[in-house]
Amino acid sequence: MLIEPHIAGLAAQRATPQDIMNLELLVKAMAEFKVNSSAVAELDVRFHTAVAECTHNEVLIRIIPIINESIRRSHVETHDDTESFKRAKCSHMGIYKAIAGGDFMAARFFAERHVWETFADMRKDNENKETIYYTGDGGCGSHVYGRYPGSLFFGQFTDRWRCSGGGHRSAG
Repeated sequence: MLIEPHIAGLAAQRATPQDIMNLELLVKAMAEFKVNSSAVAELDVRFHTAVAECTHNEVLIRIIPIINESIRRSHVETHDDTESFKRAKCSHMGIYKAIAGGDFMAARFFAERHVWETFADMRKDNENKETIYYTGDGGCGSHVYGRYPGSLFFGQFTDRWRCSGGGHRSAG
């Protein structure tokens, strides 16, 4: 979550005309689809990769495969959510237009909004599937996780669970 908006902002500052043409081709190809599919998931991965390539920063380009794995998982979890699909297409168009216009702040805004909307869609899709996992022996190093199976949230405390220092408790 923290890196995607920065990548988009840097892309807005560094994109070449060829980079912008590549992004345009990808958003136009995505716009052709009316429903989510594995082909759209691959276009989504290619779009995020192309945004990183616009930065011309080798370190950022090298971490994109990690982000792309999360993108593929989000497509699996939200594949039948047509509203999520529409929002993602609009977000991609916003990111593209901001980069094409050299607008650092707009690129960051659209990228951050896109990430938060995707997280919300994934959470909504999985809210009835929550499973609780406990690790450790009850000491300070133990944690309780609210896990959404197959999602990006594994290993992170959710709104429902908090570590209270002396043990674990439900927040609600």
